[in-house]
Amino acid sequence: MDTNKTLLTIAMMLVTLYWTTARGQSESYAPTVEKLRTFYAETNKTYFNNELPQNVRISIFDSKTVMGHTDTDADGTVHIFIDRQSHPIEKEAEMTEAHEMCHLRSESPFDESEEFQACMVDLAKRGAFKGIW
Repeated sequence: MDTNKTLLTIAMMLVTLYWTTARGQSESYAPTVEKLRTFYAETNKTYFNNELPQNVRISIFDSKTVMGHTDTDADGTVHIFIDRQSHPIEKEAEMTEAHEMCHLRSESPFDESEEFQACMVDLAKRGAFKGIW
């Protein structure tokens, strides 16, 4: 077997292993509101100097159109929504939550502005996504 076929076979085996184990994980690997609140607080402190809103609502919801979304509730509370189907494991949900946090930082909730892009790159350079990607 040549090197390219070997590498392709290994890659396919790893993807299959990831897919079958991630999709079949026990509930302990699934994101929960509590785990996402903890991630938000730790990420806000470590990477945003606690400059993002402290009192946020986080919900896991079912969407057919988005992986995550940030809005402001009628009472003024920031509300981050994370889609359940797009995030069967916690680490995937954390990546989307960090994405939403950059929207908060850049004040561009529906736009991946230059400031938003810079925020994501900065988080990556500083190691915020270690263990996520």
